[in-house]
Amino acid sequence: MFKKLPRLPLPACVCACFLLLVQSCKEKKHETSSGGYKTLVVSPGRCVMEKEYSATLKGVQSVEVRPQVSGTITEIRVGEGERVRRGEVMFVIDQAPYRAALQTAEAAVASAVAAEANARLTLKSKEQLHAEGVVSDFDVAQARNDLASAEAARDEAKAALASARNDLSYTEVKSPVDGVAGMMPYRVGALVSLSVEEPLTVVSDNSRGYAYFSVTEAEMQRLIADHGSLERAMSTLPKVGLRMSDGTEYEGQGTVDAISGNVDSEKGSVTLRATFRNPSTLLRNGGSGTLVVPFERDSAIVIPQEATYEIQDKKFVYRVVDGKAKSTEVAVEPLNDGKDYVVTAGLKAGDVIVAEASKLAAEAKLESLLQQAFELENSLSALVGRAPGPIARSDIDSQRLPDALAGGVDIATLAARPDVRQAEARLKQAFYSTNKARADFYPTVTLSGSAGWTNSGGAAIANPGAWLLQAVGSLVQPLFSQGRLKAGLQVAKAQQEEAVVAFRQSLLDAGTEVNNAMAAWQTLNRKVELQERQIGALRQAVSDTEATMRHGSANYLQVVVARQSLLQAQLDALADRYSRMESVVTLYKALGGGCR
Repeated sequence: MFKKLPRLPLPACVCACFLLLVQSCKEKKHETSSGGYKTLVVSPGRCVMEKEYSATLKGVQSVEVRPQVSGTITEIRVGEGERVRRGEVMFVIDQAPYRAALQTAEAAVASAVAAEANARLTLKSKEQLHAEGVVSDFDVAQARNDLASAEAARDEAKAALASARNDLSYTEVKSPVDGVAGMMPYRVGALVSLSVEEPLTVVSDNSRGYAYFSVTEAEMQRLIADHGSLERAMSTLPKVGLRMSDGTEYEGQGTVDAISGNVDSEKGSVTLRATFRNPSTLLRNGGSGTLVVPFERDSAIVIPQEATYEIQDKKFVYRVVDGKAKSTEVAVEPLNDGKDYVVTAGLKAGDVIVAEASKLAAEAKLESLLQQAFELENSLSALVGRAPGPIARSDIDSQRLPDALAGGVDIATLAARPDVRQAEARLKQAFYSTNKARADFYPTVTLSGSAGWTNSGGAAIANPGAWLLQAVGSLVQPLFSQGRLKAGLQVAKAQQEEAVVAFRQSLLDAGTEVNNAMAAWQTLNRKVELQERQIGALRQAVSDTEATMRHGSANYLQVVVARQSLLQAQLDALADRYSRMESVVTLYKALGGGCR
């Protein structure tokens, strides 16, 4: 009987939720038939919570490696990302011109030393001759000046030699610190100089990782007030954790060991630094993560996550009041165990709550849907003239729909629609009215060869002469009523044109309705296919999350979220499947189905 009444189906959301939850409800009722719901009494206690801060990662130091001489790179002895030691050669710049310059400097030094020796001998000789009175004082002074000049030339040559040696040593570009080599924009054969914009590479010392994070000025002041001084507060801070950008936990813990002396006036925050050991060099300069700071909270109210349920991103619990479950909104913060919440508002010590609120909420929702189904069954029973009662029906999977619809609809099929038939009847009426207005131009006289003179009623005329006098008046009457008759004809024609336009518009409206119904069916067909694929992916996600939780890498909340996502996708899919059925019924009605 239900299938025979396609115009009064259950609402899509009611049908979808009802079909999906009814089996689950039967099983839950079986499980709880021996007793009521579990409850727990809220009591305060001490718990460890976590606060998260966005962190920027840096190494101990990052040093740019730049050339100190110009030339062509002939060797690159380390690779990008390799560990290097301080003093290790990383690049070699063409040494040939610098070796030649060194040899030239060495020769210049030798020449200067020889010139100095000659000047010294000359001075000694002239001093002896001056003692014998052979040369003058001027000659001795000149010899001394020549020696001083030779010594200066020698020193200059030695300085040039030292510079040449340095330049040659600079052709081997060495790492300034221990660390890891960065990217290298220059390759063998590249010409480099002291003025290059980019460094040859950057060596980062990542033996330790620094995580820089910010707290509000109010948090810092509260921390200092709790401990009496900044130094005491820093010494009592707990070990902190680090969550990498991919969500994994860093294996080691860090220590908060430095704090900025300035407050960021724009953000109102203070920057702190946490130091982590970094033996695997996983912490890289420029990376990011989340710093996790644990802290203890006294008199905290802790409840299991399964005792809550969610509506529009708000958390609720069922609080037991006078033996009845009352929905109560709560504000919560998750604990790091992944199973419990800390209630910050909405509950107090001594309150009694239902331990399985999600289950109770689902069953309450199901009861509401069952009530809607009951009322619809009664409405359908009254419509078909029978006593209120249940209506036998199959589930949505048993319904059969056409696999495909015709690509086009003949306009003649729209003739069965009541609105089209009504417009057609009005067009006919206007057409006949026009013909009547045209007939009014002629007198109502009929000439018949067999019957003689007859009037418009078909009766014989006994006195044709007298009648002819009246007929003359009848014949000329349309001539005197010409204006009125013409106006009547024009009105009739206008009404006929109006009826034609209305008939055409009714056909267009009917065609649009049929086209919309076919488009809705096609769209919902594609949507249902995509949702089936989505449900398959979400089922796999639930399975994977449950397996991950069994191995300790996921928490119960993640499992619940995955299951809720799957349930919502199933409800959406059922609603769209029902809408697809409705679109077929809508198309049937749009084509005038059921009308004779």
